[in-house]
Amino acid sequence: MVYEGANGKLKGTFLVKPGADPSKIQMAYSTGISGAQSVSLTKEGRIAVETPMGSFSEDAPVSYQEIAGKRVDVQTPYTLISPKGGATAAKGTAQRVSDAGQPLVYGFAVGAYDVNKPLVIDPVTFIYAGYIGGSSYDGGTGIAVDAAGAAYVTGYTTSSEATFPVAVGPDLTHNGTTDADVFVAKVNPVGTALIDLGYIGGVGGDTGYGIAMDLTGTAYVTGDTHPSEVTFPVVGGPLRYLPCEPPFRWRHDCPLRTCHRTAAFQQEKFLLGFPSASVK
Repeated sequence: MVYEGANGKLKGTFLVKPGADPSKIQMAYSTGISGAQSVSLTKEGRIAVETPMGSFSEDAPVSYQEIAGKRVDVQTPYTLISPKGGATAAKGTAQRVSDAGQPLVYGFAVGAYDVNKPLVIDPVTFIYAGYIGGSSYDGGTGIAVDAAGAAYVTGYTTSSEATFPVAVGPDLTHNGTTDADVFVAKVNPVGTALIDLGYIGGVGGDTGYGIAMDLTGTAYVTGDTHPSEVTFPVVGGPLRYLPCEPPFRWRHDCPLRTCHRTAAFQQEKFLLGFPSASVK
């Protein structure tokens, strides 16, 4: 796959070498709380995607070969691929609904072409792509999108504020020394700037695993934390302390943080659970 700039956006193009099998190309939309709920093929050959925050579509692919100095079009309509490996290229009727967290997979139904020459499949234009990070280890683990199209990202970072591009909050100071803090970021709808970026954590390791939005623009973040209430910035309840002594036998506590849309702390809670625990 080749990435290039086109009309101010990042574009992806598949280059299929002679003898290669383009039907092996597969792409997928992740599912889950803030992921895709369904994908379908429109009558125009587009991929239509439904998410909790709204719907969008991908244009039908344009594919071709260069033969004797001329461009020859090749039919490569999208095809939806079931978890059992079956596929359908029918337009306007095929649909897959998110099931048990399985990704929604699609590929191409390739028409007749010269297998001895390269094939160009030109399906994707990226709206934006870039980095969030500093000079140390950083990882993103959760993402959500609000009604305006702004992206909210959470994860972990061991980068201090000296190199991590903090802005507004919730906390502009790294607290984990050599361990990770949770980070929460808000990216503007066109992907050109960070609106908010800050830390949540204490002295010890903290990781954000999930993030969700409500209609007021408030972000809800959950994850795990090792620090006690001495350094972790607890506000409210249900627990104001880390229950790590018997009879409690948990490896971690699970913090639920509610961040106001102004990036100020509104509420923070400790909830018992493992790092993978769901908080509702």
